[in-house]
Amino acid sequence: MNRKINYVMRLVDIYRPYLFFDAVFDDLNTEKLRMAARTSLVEEDMLYFDPKCIDWEDYFMNIHIPGGIVKHVFK
Repeated sequence: MNRKINYVMRLVDIYRPYLFFDAVFDDLNTEKLRMAARTSLVEEDMLYFDPKCIDWEDYFMNIHIPGGIVKHVFK
């Protein structure tokens, strides 16, 4: 039981900065780049990175969690 409590407390310490993280992110620069690429048809296919086409469930389950969290947090 004590081992589980220590484990949970370690996770709390690791994730504390992210729990109450009060920041605002915007995609203004990304949108400007997408608009510029749209006007220049040559680069549009090279710079195609519309986040609406990302399969977020697949990303988190198969890339972010195993490659980041499991690898770096649980070592």
